[in-house]
Amino acid sequence: MSASRLVLASSRPDRTEAMRAFEAGCVGYCHAFADRETLQQVQEVVAAGNVWVGRELMQQLLAAASHAAARRPAADAGWSAGLTEREREVSELAANGVSNRDIALRCRITERTVKAHLAAVFHKLNVTDRLQLALRVHGIS
Repeated sequence: MSASRLVLASSRPDRTEAMRAFEAGCVGYCHAFADRETLQQVQEVVAAGNVWVGRELMQQLLAAASHAAARRPAADAGWSAGLTEREREVSELAANGVSNRDIALRCRITERTVKAHLAAVFHKLNVTDRLQLALRVHGIS
């Protein structure tokens, strides 16, 4: 018998409700009227044992991490050891909440290439998502 994993779907999603849901043990938080493709992504992410937070909440969390890092002494650049210059550039943009589409535009590469760089970075740094990457880049433990 497998353990249940709860995703909260809200018709009026907001950060406070999301944080309460995660504190209560939910592993996902999304809009109740999300399209079919998004709901399938939520299911796949949760089934893989990860947490779904959605794009807007992720951007808010990344912005919060970036603000927290700005109030701290400069982060140790050792986080990027073993990364290529492009991987480092993509990582820094992602860690500051820039979308894959905007990273692709800024770096003059395709979104698919951005995803490939991020996958390589996640593997090399042993992180599983953009939030963990942001914490690493900003030197927050």
